[in-house]
Amino acid sequence: MTDRPAAPSILRESNLLDALREGERAIRRGEFLTHDRMVAEIDHWKQSRRAAR
Repeated sequence: MTDRPAAPSILRESNLLDALREGERAIRRGEFLTHDRMVAEIDHWKQSRRAAR
């Protein structure tokens, strides 16, 4: 068995960990949406889509 098949898997895991770390840093900076704010954003988006029909 060679290490070649494992390389894409390791890269994906590395990219995932990088994304998780960036998300944690964003949370510490206060850059996040609360559940209520996210629901409001989605509702607004849905209403604007309906209005565009």
